[in-house]
Amino acid sequence: MEHAFILADKYNLVLTTVIMFFREYESSHHTVGFDVWFYHHVSELCKGKDAQLTKELISLARGPLCGVERFHGYVINGFRFHTRDHESQKVKQNSGILLRGLLGSKAMDYYGVITEIMELQYLGGNRVVMFKCDWWDVENIGKGVKMDRYGFVSVNTTRKLLTDEPFALASQVEQVFYVEDGSNPNWLVVLKGQSQSSFDSLTKDPTDVQSGDQEEAFQQDTPDPIYPNPYPVQDDELIGWEEDSNEDGNEMHVDSDDDSHDSEISAYGDDSDQDE
Repeated sequence: MEHAFILADKYNLVLTTVIMFFREYESSHHTVGFDVWFYHHVSELCKGKDAQLTKELISLARGPLCGVERFHGYVINGFRFHTRDHESQKVKQNSGILLRGLLGSKAMDYYGVITEIMELQYLGGNRVVMFKCDWWDVENIGKGVKMDRYGFVSVNTTRKLLTDEPFALASQVEQVFYVEDGSNPNWLVVLKGQSQSSFDSLTKDPTDVQSGDQEEAFQQDTPDPIYPNPYPVQDDELIGWEEDSNEDGNEMHVDSDDDSHDSEISAYGDDSDQDE
């Protein structure tokens, strides 16, 4: 169900239509999920050549293409993110994230560590970047998370959040850093990161197995994780490909890094590293 709203947010008119469909779905009793119902509903509209049917709705109904692209780094909203494994070879940590959400009707800050960065692709060249994460148990106040008298939040590294929703949209997260709590060995103090720039880019992990018909991601100027592919990129152009400029005059590029090491999350430092 969620993928429909992710892509629909790109097109205000389409989002309105999807919400209308969702309300129609909720008002009736169904034994299938919204994604299945939505697929068959749009299929019926196709048969009847309904006027409200658009190529964006068809793309949403079909869902993401088979297979995903995986990356070890992503820069969005001025934050540079790395996966936990890739971070093991860096001095500066970049895998800590904050997702602002809700627990019932109560606002809740969820803290975690990125384990995978993946890109879903849809018909029409649209793409969505998502982070798969290990989340700390912030729903258990006192045992999983706590705040001191100075307002600093700490998370218990021995307690992970039990959830079947490990993914977060790259566009919705913020960066945090974790620092050891000297008086509590199993706890990490959370420090908020600061946005550094305004461009987005993906960093390729060439060790990942991919579908043969997938295309490379590219950088864009606006912090929008959903974007059309400008033109096909051949396999031999994936690594080291770069375009002189985009429409706003900023360089677009895809980087490659062959190194990858396994790493367990323990303590993190906020040291600076120029070679990120």
